[in-house]
Amino acid sequence: MSFKSSASIAMKQLHVAYTDFLINYPADSRKHIIPFGFFHEALVNNDTDVLTDIFIEIQDGEMLFFILNALVVYEKSTIRWTQGDHRFSTASLFELPLALAVFNGTPSLLKMMIEKGADVIVQDSKRCTVIHSIVIMSRERP
Repeated sequence: MSFKSSASIAMKQLHVAYTDFLINYPADSRKHIIPFGFFHEALVNNDTDVLTDIFIEIQDGEMLFFILNALVVYEKSTIRWTQGDHRFSTASLFELPLALAVFNGTPSLLKMMIEKGADVIVQDSKRCTVIHSIVIMSRERP
């Protein structure tokens, strides 16, 4: 699949998740979650072409903040990897998009995400930040 079509599918998935977030969660109790999709797969694969297209396309600052900081939900129907793919199964331990980028990312990708609004102190459902994720990864892949 070309990176243009992956970016297009990712944008559709992200728009659906953001719209669902706005419609279904009242402003005072917003639940920042997003299903694992092409955007997250691009983070794990360090696919900078897809990610750059997404970051260029999204002009809404609130939507971008949501995408970069929402907890990733791994629903079986959305995960497209095989049982034996250790790289993806390990990545599924992390709920923060920035942690997924750290998993296989380059410093330039991390810098771009932080500049676009990824919060380095946001916590996942286990109260871990991306720093905790880095420690966990260092144990997995010293």
